[in-house]
Amino acid sequence: MPTRKTSFQDIAELAGVSPSTVDRVMNGRAGVSAVRRRKVIEAARQLGSNRLPAVPDDYALRVLVVRTAEDDEYFARMDRALDEAAAALRPRVELTRVHHVRAADGLGALIREASRHCHGMIVLAHDGAEIRKALGRVAKAEVPIATLTSDITFQQQRTYVGIDNVAAGRSAAFMMSRFMQQPGRVLLMTGPQSYVVHRQRTAGFVEGLAQHAPWLQLIGPVDVGDVNARAQTAMRNALHGHSRLVGVYNTGGANDGVRAVLEGLSPAERPLWFTHETHPGNVDLLRRGVMSLLIDQDPAAQAVVGLQSILYANGEIARAPDPHVRFHLVTMENIESARALPIA
Repeated sequence: MPTRKTSFQDIAELAGVSPSTVDRVMNGRAGVSAVRRRKVIEAARQLGSNRLPAVPDDYALRVLVVRTAEDDEYFARMDRALDEAAAALRPRVELTRVHHVRAADGLGALIREASRHCHGMIVLAHDGAEIRKALGRVAKAEVPIATLTSDITFQQQRTYVGIDNVAAGRSAAFMMSRFMQQPGRVLLMTGPQSYVVHRQRTAGFVEGLAQHAPWLQLIGPVDVGDVNARAQTAMRNALHGHSRLVGVYNTGGANDGVRAVLEGLSPAERPLWFTHETHPGNVDLLRRGVMSLLIDQDPAAQAVVGLQSILYANGEIARAPDPHVRFHLVTMENIESARALPIA
């Protein structure tokens, strides 16, 4: 027997809305809230309908971007990537940004209020109690959330878009074992542990070094908190040990502190230095041989996939994007061809 075609009545019953609401959504008419629109789209998908809803002429997808207010090159790079991705996508995407500091009073109320007027949220933030609580409430209100770069551990559904940070840490350890076959000490410096990304990279490096290079002695992890002065102190303390410092892995920022110490050493005295992100300052250090290896997490790909996940949740594209972004290992030999490299 032929399969019965899914009707608007079927979709309405599953979505808990009226058939007229389904008609308005599927035929691109205004007057339906973003939450009800997503309910209709999800019900249609569950019933096997492949039809995408029509888009009104004046329709724009409103996406709220919440990120920490830290002013560093990675966040600036991600801001540019989100702007470029939003400009290239259809239907039109409008970004509204909320920048916050870690102890910001009223952050939860600010996020909840802003989320009432958006079709989805992109979040780049630390894993703090206040933001977990706020995002949990937003998710319960059925607003799609994509966490980029570093996940946030609230219980409700969200899409993490980014690299496998445990694998990135393990890869750094593996490369350290290939570069350095002689015994020596390796300093592990981490960024703020309030970020899941730093906890994961740290765990991966510790596991990987124990497995791949048991002849290397691990110092740390030392949490330098993205503070250059603390990174300098950690470097100087490690260099004054009884055995030679042969390697440094930094999971995050504070690279100027490491650079200040290593540039004072001769090339023969410098340990290997592995860190993250191909922004111009790091690229210069790599070219000059001060830095040995960069692990880039491709913020341009994260921006596109993060916004595509919001588009999918709102029924604007038929297939959910793959949230797993590949990272890239960059040395002085492949700087020019590295896909994620932002050459000015």
